[in-house]
Amino acid sequence: MDSQNNSNYNNYNNYNNSYNTPVDYSGYAGGNNIPANYNGYAGGNRRGQTSSRITASMILGLFSAILLGISMFVPAMDFSKFHESVQIRYSFMKICENVGLISDMWRGIPIGILIAAALMLVLSFVRIPPLKAIPCVIIVSLIVLAIVDFGNVLEFARELIARFVSIKVSEEPIGTGTVLSSFGAGFYLLAAGLVCGIVSCFVSNRSE
Repeated sequence: MDSQNNSNYNNYNNYNNSYNTPVDYSGYAGGNNIPANYNGYAGGNRRGQTSSRITASMILGLFSAILLGISMFVPAMDFSKFHESVQIRYSFMKICENVGLISDMWRGIPIGILIAAALMLVLSFVRIPPLKAIPCVIIVSLIVLAIVDFGNVLEFARELIARFVSIKVSEEPIGTGTVLSSFGAGFYLLAAGLVCGIVSCFVSNRSE
């Protein structure tokens, strides 16, 4: 009976010793008896698993909306280069307002571009880049419409330039090149905003 009790006691001690012996994790997770890092689970650090809220597509979309909005109000035509004492610069809004006296459609072009810029701003926060093609199509349509009727703008610009330049009867009339040379930052910002908007439609919205 005593030998059986001693045997049970020894078995119990052996069990305790084996249970209390630290497990050697030297072959795992960098060694040093340190268990593996489970930060990726059970509420740990998940920065590596979630994508960033700011993406290249979003940045390009926002940049496009800002450029399109600004382009409507900065000088799009600068006539000061044709006369030293004249400092006249027209924004895209002002040009459309004046040309609208000849062709009513020009009154709606800047409003349509501003609406498209606002739509681009909103869609920049939607994680579906192809949707930003909608404001791009609107702007391209308005630009094509403007190019078709651009003759009225040329006529408006020629009349203004003629007031600033002494033109003799024998001299050649003001050509298209002269008018195009008066284009200011507004037209270039409009083009840059449109390009950024188009590019943002094709940039991946996924951030690693």
